[in-house]
Amino acid sequence: MTQTSKQILKAQEQQADRERQQRQKPATQPKPAPQSTAIATKPAETLPAVPDARTSVERYIDEIAPSMVVGSMIKFTREGKHAVSDTG
Repeated sequence: MTQTSKQILKAQEQQADRERQQRQKPATQPKPAPQSTAIATKPAETLPAVPDARTSVERYIDEIAPSMVVGSMIKFTREGKHAVSDTG
């Protein structure tokens, strides 16, 4: 059985109406957020900065010395002998 153009247009209109109604239906209720067991904490308080009374040279030496100097300091005398700073 062949359909006329009027019948096809009527079927398309009905289909469009059904689709339009489906879109207008309210969406399903959103799921409530799960209950959290997290406890709100107080942010950590930071200590105030303490002014550094060292000179720039002292700060540099304090930063460099532990990584650059290993063992005892050795000095050489004018006679060419080495002297450890611990022994004099």
